[in-house]
Amino acid sequence: MKTEKSALMMLAIILIPFVCLAAFVFGVDSYHMDFYSRYGLTAGQEEEIAYALGFDLAPSDKMSVSYNPGFWPKTIDYLSVYIEGIPSEEEFLARCHEETALKWWSGIYEHQKSASCTVDSGDARLKSVEKMINNRWEPWVLQCVLWGGLAAEVALIAGYRKARKKKSPAGADNALPLKIVRIVLTILAIGAIFLGCLFSFYGLLIFRLVDDIRHLNAEEQIVVAQMLGYDIAPDEDLSDVWFSQGFWPGSIDRIWSEFSIASEEEFFARCHEKTAFELHTYKRNDGSHYYHAELEISRNSEFMTKELVRLLNQDWLPYLLLFILFWSILLGKTALIITLFVKHVKKRKASPMKHLVILYDGMSDTPVPALGGKTPMQCAQKPIFDALGRDAEVGMVRTVPPGQKPGSDVANLSVLGYDPAQCYTGRSPLEATSIGVPMGEEDLTLRCNLVTLSADEPFAAKTMIDYAGGEITTEEAREVIAAVQSAFGDDQFTYYAGVQYRHCLLWQGAKDKLPALGTLTPPHDIIGRTIGEYLPKGEAAAPLLEMMQRSHDILNAGGAKANCIWLWGEGTRPALPSFEVKTGLKGSIISAVDLLKGIGILAGMRVPEVPGATGWLDTNYEGKAHCAVEEFQSGQDFVYLHFEATDEAGHRGNAEEKILGIELIDQRVLPIVLDYLEPLDDYALLILPDHPTPLAVKTHTSDPVPYMLYRKGWKGSRRGVDCVCEETAEATGKFGTSGVELIEKFLKKD
Repeated sequence: MKTEKSALMMLAIILIPFVCLAAFVFGVDSYHMDFYSRYGLTAGQEEEIAYALGFDLAPSDKMSVSYNPGFWPKTIDYLSVYIEGIPSEEEFLARCHEETALKWWSGIYEHQKSASCTVDSGDARLKSVEKMINNRWEPWVLQCVLWGGLAAEVALIAGYRKARKKKSPAGADNALPLKIVRIVLTILAIGAIFLGCLFSFYGLLIFRLVDDIRHLNAEEQIVVAQMLGYDIAPDEDLSDVWFSQGFWPGSIDRIWSEFSIASEEEFFARCHEKTAFELHTYKRNDGSHYYHAELEISRNSEFMTKELVRLLNQDWLPYLLLFILFWSILLGKTALIITLFVKHVKKRKASPMKHLVILYDGMSDTPVPALGGKTPMQCAQKPIFDALGRDAEVGMVRTVPPGQKPGSDVANLSVLGYDPAQCYTGRSPLEATSIGVPMGEEDLTLRCNLVTLSADEPFAAKTMIDYAGGEITTEEAREVIAAVQSAFGDDQFTYYAGVQYRHCLLWQGAKDKLPALGTLTPPHDIIGRTIGEYLPKGEAAAPLLEMMQRSHDILNAGGAKANCIWLWGEGTRPALPSFEVKTGLKGSIISAVDLLKGIGILAGMRVPEVPGATGWLDTNYEGKAHCAVEEFQSGQDFVYLHFEATDEAGHRGNAEEKILGIELIDQRVLPIVLDYLEPLDDYALLILPDHPTPLAVKTHTSDPVPYMLYRKGWKGSRRGVDCVCEETAEATGKFGTSGVELIEKFLKKD
């Protein structure tokens, strides 16, 4: 993960909770105290609302609704309803239900006669009307900000930890002390943030729903009354003022009060030009009237001055709650940040350990007379490889277990740490996995080579000219496989195109035929030989032989480079344990060969595609090297970089091409990967072939192969050899009995 991206993620992690808290505070704070009026209700809505509040509305009545929107969408915290046009109190009472929220009210003027009610959030009657009245869009936006922000916070923390973990060394976070520190800090962070949120809820909700009362002395009554636009008389009592504290210290959201007035004339005589008080008149049972001066103002009122707020609200609790809120958030975020970084407190030597295997397929050989009795490894100019070898462990290892066929499938499984005796079910299933063949438990797959046979003899007398179909391209091969599928494909047999000459046949439901198929010979083992004695034999293999014979007639007529299919490498559906579970490392395989890709897929490893990777000498060397570096940079711990050209040259018996294949890796691959690895604190490099493909026999053998194991810390140790080859490796006396043993040594950190 790049530094800039990491910094942006951390900044977002720090800021998002404050955005969420701001949305919450703004929502609750705003909606509780700001009244909104709802007019333009339909007659049906008005009637339904009135009925829910316990009153039968008449067509002549005029209704108005004021409310506080709730923080949650389509909720209301406070509802005020006024119904005008009711002629008398008697008619009002006649239309009321047994439990009504409405009360009769009449002012000093006839037009002020009305029914009114206020309903708070605890009244069940509010639930039946709130969704009808409150259809404001702001709560939805704030909910999206709040919950979207919290979800983004969780996702960012998870993504950041995952990204940082990719840059951490394998096992660096497994030490018990560090785990304890991380657990304690995480608990502290969660607890602190939870405490802050709890107090913010407490402050916002308690201050909104619980009213305070301020008892004023005589002097305070005079000052408060004047601030509210009234000159109070000595015999008038304004000692009790109710108000809703604001969430913020020294703030008030709503004030209401009332006191008795001797007469209407005296009230108006004492009122200022602008006053917050209103005169209400009430009728006693004996028919007489009495007067009250009443007020209710919200925080948006011009009368809600700072002086009035300071005089009435002297509570210390909001200060304490804010102190707890912001310090808990600050401490919680600090603890969370420390938690995210605690695994990086070790010195730089604890930085990620990278493991790179470079496998030269079939590189090992026997002395070649044409090369003066030397092997291609001895003749190749490989200065970087040999320079590493001088400070490395060099020895021999047996990659093909006794009794197993010396195929690339068996050998590469062994080098990757998988015991072929336990997990190998055949070569073609591994390739089929890479190609994407839908293989069932009872199915059988076979490798389908496109080969070139001699032209004139009867089929059994023909000679294997080229096991790779004249270096046929992938595009040409797809056309050939399409023709083969058209000729032989049915509900039993399906041909799948792969890469170049390597393809696959799916034989459905044929698992039980596997023991009777006998030996199906790889075509690269019989270059230059008559094919008759190597053809499939027996009744079970008869369909295979028939398709091979008929394919020669079809492809010969089409003039393709490859004039026959060759079926071999039979096997059933495989299963491999996860490489990451097995080793604790995230691994990748980079190869142009379906066999290696299939192993990677089955092992749960990443298998990136490299444009121009062919498996020949013309492969994209730089592309594969850069791909390996990119895999490491993306967080992978282990990369298996496979090159096929040396094996292909061995099958052809071409010494010059085999030497060139070794030299090209030294020239075009090693400089790139070492340029990335050298600045790292630590890395391990393993270079070896999977098996020998001697030029003399043009096929694989089971002989041990040389290996070179290098670690950065060994630089300058002079523990190795001057030229890494079969002879010097054997002379060291170091011998690994299996690829599994070697890979365990390679992955073990000294």
